Parts: sequence; structure tokens; C-alpha cells
Amino acid sequence: MKSMKNSVLDDKDENLAFRAQNGDETALSAIFERFEPYIRFYSAQYKCSGVDFDDLVQEGGIGLVSAVRFFKSDAGAAFKTFACLCIRRQILSAMRNASKRDIISLDYVRNLNSNVENPEDVVIMRERISSVKDALLMRFTPFERKLFLLYIEGFSYKSIAKELKVCTKKVDNSLQSIKRRLGVLIN
Repeated sequence: MKSMKNSVLDDKDENLAFRAQNGDETALSAIFERFEPYIRFYSAQYKCSGVDFDDLVQEGGIGLVSAVRFFKSDAGAAFKTFACLCIRRQILSAMRNASKRDIISLDYVRNLNSNVENPEDVVIMRERISSVKDALLMRFTPFERKLFLLYIEGFSYKSIAKELKVCTKKVDNSLQSIKRRLGVLIN
């Protein structure tokens, strides 16, 4: 005769989900054990997004709980398909929410230096600028970092294009991409 733990591990995902929906903690634990590699895999894909890896794993777990809660076997999708979708969506949602907290106007960053009057304010302002730049730059590719730094220094699209040896359209497209990903206003 199989032990209780082995019977749970051998059970199909759909059966485990149904049992977990009905309060079976053993089934829920088995689902988490079975789907932990998927949660870690999807979290690792977004590791450099500015959100802590452990936070992404936690969000993936929330997505898995949602999958268990809302799974309907008669909807036509396998539980694994539905669970992976819920895990990814929860992780992406957490990333979007994190980037909304980081919204800042690039023009504000560009003009910070112009409002400084005394030496103490200069030091404080430089530290603020540095921390804002660092937070933003870690989200960019090497090309985007160069482009962004030139942009906040006040270079025109044409000057940036010449410096980076690309067309102005690529500069514009890259800045638009940065804008979309960060939720940042570029005026």
C-alpha cells in the first residue's frame, strides 16, 4: 500500500488543485513542491528588473495560490498551463507596481543642478542625482545607459545619435522604450 505522501505526489495536478480548493493542506503543499521550480524559473527571468529575487519568488507563490483558487477543470486548460500563466502574471504585475513607485520625471533629474545655491545643497543634490541615476541605470542595457546619460546631460537627439553612431530614429525609439518600461515622463 502506498503511503499518504506518495499518493499525493503521484496524483495529477488537476486532482491536487481540486483537493486543495476543498481545504486539503497536504495537496496544497504538494502543489507548491511541484511548482517551485517553475516559480524560481520565471522569477529568474526577471532577476535584473530592479525587484529583489526573493520578492519575485514570493509573488510567484501568490500567483500559484490564485491558480489553485480559481482553477476550473471544465475550462479546457490543464492546471499546469493555468498555474504557469498565473505565476508569470503575478510576477509581471509586481514588477509593474514596483516601477510605478519609481516614477520620476527625467526633466526633473536634468534640471536638479540649476536650483542649487549653497555648497551643502550641492553635495546633497549630487547624492540624490547619483542615487536616482543608479536606480534607473540598473534597468538598462549598456547602449541604453550611454543614451540615457547623454540625454540627461542635455544632448540633443542628433548629438546623441552622432556620439553613439546610430540614426536619430534609434535614439528616439530607445528613449520611448525606456519611457514605457520605467513609466517615466520624457518631455
